[in-house]
Amino acid sequence: MFRRIFGKKPKPPPSVEVKELSLDSIEEEIKKLKDAKLGVVKEEMRPLVEEITRLCEDIRASAKILAQAEVSKEVYVGLDKSSREARRLFVDKVTRAIESLERPRELTWQSLLAFGDSLNRTINLLTGAGVIHGRYASVLFGQHLQYVYQSIRKLQDLGTQFRAAIEIKKDEVQLLDETSAQITHQKDTTQRIANLLSQKQALENRAKSLESHLEAEAVEYDKLTSSQEMKDAEKINHELGQIMQKIARSKGEAASAISSLQRPFKKMKKLALDGKHPLSREKSKMLDLCIDEPLGAFLSDQGDLPILTVLIQELKGAVDEEQIELNPKERRKRLEQIQSMLGGELLELRREYDKTSAEKAEKEQEYMNSPVLKQKAELEKSLKIHRSELEKIQSDLKVLSADIEKIEEEIVQSKSKIENEASKFLGVKLKII
Repeated sequence: MFRRIFGKKPKPPPSVEVKELSLDSIEEEIKKLKDAKLGVVKEEMRPLVEEITRLCEDIRASAKILAQAEVSKEVYVGLDKSSREARRLFVDKVTRAIESLERPRELTWQSLLAFGDSLNRTINLLTGAGVIHGRYASVLFGQHLQYVYQSIRKLQDLGTQFRAAIEIKKDEVQLLDETSAQITHQKDTTQRIANLLSQKQALENRAKSLESHLEAEAVEYDKLTSSQEMKDAEKINHELGQIMQKIARSKGEAASAISSLQRPFKKMKKLALDGKHPLSREKSKMLDLCIDEPLGAFLSDQGDLPILTVLIQELKGAVDEEQIELNPKERRKRLEQIQSMLGGELLELRREYDKTSAEKAEKEQEYMNSPVLKQKAELEKSLKIHRSELEKIQSDLKVLSADIEKIEEEIVQSKSKIENEASKFLGVKLKII
């Protein structure tokens, strides 16, 4: 009853054969199919090619007969001359057009395509020759010209047939060529991604090695920086800092002391320039330093400050003898400063400076020669190099992973396209393995 109401049960769709093949196998099947189709094409086209070749020879022969033809009727001299010239040009162009046709030595798909292009050019040249020179040549040689025209029209018809046949076959062959090209591209892409994956694996292995190396170096660095040897080196560095402070203090106090006498020194220089208090070259140079570079005056003299001491003594004498005019309060203050400096203050500062400078050189040498510092510097350099290399590898891996992901998507899409196209050609449901 239900069958009468709803009709017969529909038949299940016919099962489709699924065939699993590798890319190489599919490529081979496509090649066989293409070769078979081309074999059929060659056999179908061979009679047409031979007919076209024969007809071209007929045109050549007809043109030769036209070139040798004579007429018995009389015409005006000018018309006779122009008609014969038109015939000559027509025969020349027809002969060149036939000779330019590239006949295939062997029938292949490429030679057939080339022959078709050459045939088109030949037919265009023949047609052009008739359009340009035919009317004038036909005045005297119309009958012979018609024989040539008949053969050219036949060639045009054959050319049309040839083009139509080639176009039909061309679509089939082109689809097969496109599928073959897709397979080749797929194989190249698969090989490329295999190379990229190999590169990625190598970079990942190197990154792991660097991470392990950096971890070991970091442990070694922490151990080194917390070692007793490093503490001893840091102690030396701390002592070196204290010595540097002493040196800075000595230099500062000496420069301040000399700078405090700048006004009397300037007055002394004016006396020297006026010739009222002559100075030797050494003293004059030291006086300039005392005015312009007090610290330079302190450091440029010898250890016991002979030139600076004598210059200050002469300054004291000039102040005492009132060669240098100062108000009483300033005069008293400057003499006290000069007396303190001559009493050993300045010399003591210089001795302290020389002593601490020697200690500084000794500590610096001790610090620089410390093996632990050399190890620390080498470790820091190694850590920097390895961190830089690891950062570059991580950056390269990021770019490489993006490229691989993009290519994998391309491979999946291309695989589906190849399966669909090849399935149509081979008449089975293909699956690439």
